[in-house]
Amino acid sequence: MKNANKLPFDCGSTGEGWRPLILSEFAKKNFWGIAIFVGVAARLWLWWRFIGSNDPHIWAQHANHILTLGLEGAYVQVRILNHPPLMAWMSALCAVLTELAGGGLLNFARLIKAPGVIAEFATITLLWRFGSSRAAAVYALSPVAILISGFHGNTDPLCAALILAGAVMASRERWFLGGIGFAAAINVKLIPLLLVPALLVSASQRARTRLVAGLSLAVVPFLPPALSVAPAMYRNIVNYVPSPAEWGVTAFLDTAARTWYSAHGRFVVVCAILCLALWSRWNKMPLMNQLAAACALWLILTPGFGVQYLI
Repeated sequence: MKNANKLPFDCGSTGEGWRPLILSEFAKKNFWGIAIFVGVAARLWLWWRFIGSNDPHIWAQHANHILTLGLEGAYVQVRILNHPPLMAWMSALCAVLTELAGGGLLNFARLIKAPGVIAEFATITLLWRFGSSRAAAVYALSPVAILISGFHGNTDPLCAALILAGAVMASRERWFLGGIGFAAAINVKLIPLLLVPALLVSASQRARTRLVAGLSLAVVPFLPPALSVAPAMYRNIVNYVPSPAEWGVTAFLDTAARTWYSAHGRFVVVCAILCLALWSRWNKMPLMNQLAAACALWLILTPGFGVQYLI
């Protein structure tokens, strides 16, 4: 009887034997939270430590051209300035703040990547709140998401976060807010335009009015420069085609077919996504599934590819 209450390990006078048990229970209860913490920490370390890919260099060049030539002049003279006006001005602001901080490409890279890193926090929070803790943790630990947001140096994580926010709002029938979310995403990159058909066919006639009202705000930042240099903006932004790569359908095309598809593949993508939207309406596919299918279809059929698209 005297050993009835004996523990399987010696606690010691200080109770140190309890520590493995306490830590084990803490890890079990907070496993997904710990995973998210690790993923966020990895992003922050890469963001702070490295300049990243060649993209921060290109952004710095864009900023210099905008500050020297003005936004309209930069669109006319710099064909590779293929970003919407808000992102172009953001790069110029980052350049000014970099000079105030003492200069240096590393400081500029930190600033240009900061919106994407912050957007990753929003994405993880949305997945936790409206999905599950497991979904948030899986995304937080995704090597692709970590490297693109913390290291690469482009605006795709910000665009993805805004798409997710808009999709969540729309799926909860808050159509005006959903439209605003997608309008903001379009001002980061034009790719979210491909998701608009899925939104339109999923909304009722009354909800469609609210959705379009929110989406229409996307036009506002484009108007001032478009009034004077619309052809240059169309050439740079709308007509932009990423470099062909061994990816998706282009990986199976010969040289001649790849050349044709590089020039006309965008129309194939648009037609395929319109057909998907109509099929989804007929089969009453949930909005989130439609949007996911449209993104997957774009990734498969895209005539050009950049690794940052994978986020």
